Amino acid sequence: MSSIVEKFALKALHVFQIRTLTQLGLGTRVTLSNKSHSKGPLVTEYRIDLTVFSPDGTTSVYREDIARLPPDSAVSLDCGQWQDAAQDQVMIFHLMPMRLLPQADADQCVDIERSEIWSLFTAQDHYVEYYWPDGFSSGVLYQSGAFNYRKFSREETTVIQAPKVFLTETLDTLLSILHTSFEPGYARQAILKCSLLNAQGEALVKSVFMLAPGMAQSISMKSMLSEAGQSLPTGQEMHHYTLLAMCDNAALLPLVLNVDQSTQTLAVEHSLPPMYYGQSVTGVVRAKMIDELKHSGIFLQEEH
Repeated sequence: MSSIVEKFALKALHVFQIRTLTQLGLGTRVTLSNKSHSKGPLVTEYRIDLTVFSPDGTTSVYREDIARLPPDSAVSLDCGQWQDAAQDQVMIFHLMPMRLLPQADADQCVDIERSEIWSLFTAQDHYVEYYWPDGFSSGVLYQSGAFNYRKFSREETTVIQAPKVFLTETLDTLLSILHTSFEPGYARQAILKCSLLNAQGEALVKSVFMLAPGMAQSISMKSMLSEAGQSLPTGQEMHHYTLLAMCDNAALLPLVLNVDQSTQTLAVEHSLPPMYYGQSVTGVVRAKMIDELKHSGIFLQEEH
């Protein structure tokens, strides 16, 4: 079997996908790094392009050459200069290898070794940072490949386990979700099933959320509990929960946000995918795991 991937979209080769948090009154910055020099002959300068989606995900604007990124360097960019709405938006930063640009065809595609795709993508994490005008900021490093693009990966499912839901009278935990794709004509509605477990492992809330491509969504754990008739913490109480979530028809990008509006503070964390806990959690093994989760009773069952 050939290791060459034919007509791979150059704009999907090395991407960093983020969302803004405008509705929380936060600004957004990214810091992009270039560690391609650590991959020997794959070293390259990057031209940074940018896709900015409308809040409803139905339209997008592509901006070419917003910055350059030489090897062994980093660049910090404030996303406020590209926001065109007072609502949250998805942005995709495309790191376009200058070394490969001359090889691209009229559709901006290249034939490339699969090992090169993964080497450039995994050479470094990138950083997203959210900040308030008073100077407080919080961020997280992560990688975010070309999700729902079968030339990049055939895994189009999502599993989230986040035992980090802490609620007080003023503190809420939000699950931030992005849904994107590089497939032409992609219009799939992602179906995300969430279950919130208490400290005894009992599922108190089971909810389902729909997410169109090109969109970001924030799911409040307090809202989930309240809508299910569960009590919320008062006074000095702190309640702890574990969030379990699964999407069996799309790969999504999750972040967990702990937000205290009373103190204007924020903590951002990512949830590692199953493959980080076992290298065999791919292909048939992953499909079996997803099927078992679907029928485990943890999540709302599909109606027939």
